[in-house]
Amino acid sequence: MKKKSLLQKIMSANIVSLSDWLAMKPYKHPIPNYDSFYVMQCQEVHRQLQVEGDWFRGYGLNREQLKELTCQLVSYFEDFINEIGIWKAFIDTNKQLYGYYLPFYDLSEYDKTYINVEDIAFLIWHYLTKYSPEEYIVNPDHDRLMGLSEILLEHFETVIDDSPAIEIYNKLFTINDKDDYFDFKSKMQWFTTESYLLGVELGKKYDEMKQGVAKEVQNSKDSSKVFNIVLYSMMERYLYQKRSSFSALNGPEWFALIAKCSRKRREEIVDMTYWIDGKFYLKERQQTYFVFEHVLTKVEYKARIDSFQNNKAMQTSETIAFNMHLIRWNDEYLLSGMMNSEEMTPHSLKQYRTKPLETPWILPEKSLQMMKENTQIMYDNFIEFFDSPLIYFDTAAQLSKAQNAYMDFHSQKIKPDNTETFEERSKKFSDSVGKEDSTSLEKTWKDRNAKRSISLFFIEEVGFHTSEGIKETINALKAATLTPQESVDLFVSFANGYAPRLCDYLLQHYDHKNLRFPTSENTVDVIKYLPFFYRMNSPEEFDRPYPLMTLVDTEDYQ
Repeated sequence: MKKKSLLQKIMSANIVSLSDWLAMKPYKHPIPNYDSFYVMQCQEVHRQLQVEGDWFRGYGLNREQLKELTCQLVSYFEDFINEIGIWKAFIDTNKQLYGYYLPFYDLSEYDKTYINVEDIAFLIWHYLTKYSPEEYIVNPDHDRLMGLSEILLEHFETVIDDSPAIEIYNKLFTINDKDDYFDFKSKMQWFTTESYLLGVELGKKYDEMKQGVAKEVQNSKDSSKVFNIVLYSMMERYLYQKRSSFSALNGPEWFALIAKCSRKRREEIVDMTYWIDGKFYLKERQQTYFVFEHVLTKVEYKARIDSFQNNKAMQTSETIAFNMHLIRWNDEYLLSGMMNSEEMTPHSLKQYRTKPLETPWILPEKSLQMMKENTQIMYDNFIEFFDSPLIYFDTAAQLSKAQNAYMDFHSQKIKPDNTETFEERSKKFSDSVGKEDSTSLEKTWKDRNAKRSISLFFIEEVGFHTSEGIKETINALKAATLTPQESVDLFVSFANGYAPRLCDYLLQHYDHKNLRFPTSENTVDVIKYLPFFYRMNSPEEFDRPYPLMTLVDTEDYQ
């Protein structure tokens, strides 16, 4: 076989290949008379994108990214032709959340049942915004962006009647009540890590996470085993919990909107986000089920034995705990993911109780209610002490001193006979569990930008939230005029910086006349679209809110 010439290599590198296209599909081998057609559409779309190559390069997009964007745009068109429902679920969610199908654009002629120039423009804008190597602010209705989107729409319309459809997607999203969980899980894995919207985003994040984990464990004992355990566990989080920039939808929520299934199955899919996680003692082995007791909550769970590999070696124990998470399917619990065991010593038990819960929904309702009530007491005392849910200082030392004073005040309110200071209690507690005292804001923020102020905001029903630059942001909101860079900084602080509830608080208490989209040719109403920006740039903020407490914290109130 002849080697490719340099010219041939350059030309092939600029062509969207079949493998590029198949990377976003739920199958690995091309389907005759189907994929070849859509690869041809990719070639044309890619050609049009290259016409605007200098514009894309201005935002730092490389050759491979331009191919990926091409396949994403043609997959949007394929979605329409096959009536898959991925895009429809996204815009319907937007309509429900914000009152509009897409932000930024005049939608007076928008047809949610058809392909639209606004859809194409949004997809290009979103890709540039999320994947440009620099934090560029892209004008969503830039003349070149809208002109290119018009050209692509015209091309798609010319081939609609000739576009083939397949049955695969209908089968993929049809979930029957008797379907096997692990078959469903394989569908979810494609949807969350490879499909053209959610998969492109979470797939990238998963790959980055995998590389980071590999570096962390490379020098550890049994590094290969540790790597596989961590990786499998993290994959589960990406499948069921990780939220996306598409209105903060996660895999189960988005899949359930598309799925052809019973109402009960749809609810079960959505609830997969809230799996049962942690350390468990094996209490009993029945004919069909293992009976586990959660180490923290003492709640028992029956899990199907046949969902555990090598289950014959598993023995009941009062000291050996299994790290795992359980998924509910067909009203039964199954092991989903990897499992490992460890001996629970009195010391490790105490440490486990002091860790913030990653899955607080596993707690009994009584414990959750107590945490909520205690957090409300903390909030009320915070307001009484500071006369505001937001405080800020020039240095971390100042804020740390103020926080300690508040904690002493709070402690006296709930336990008047307590004479220990907050610092003394924190040190005693840290020493007892063998951990460094992490309560001091001076230590937590030692590497921060010392030129910016530091703040503490009490989010009602949740707890403390620290941020940088609040003082500077408030000054910018109050200013008579802003420089172009100050305008950019203010926009980024709200659209892609602070916690959404902190942003809302600032907007309720300060004028927002200076908060504008920082491109001279754009008149986007930032306030109108802030809820969209919140979900796009801070998706994890839209999980169910739970108090930032541990079980040990609640003991202070008893």
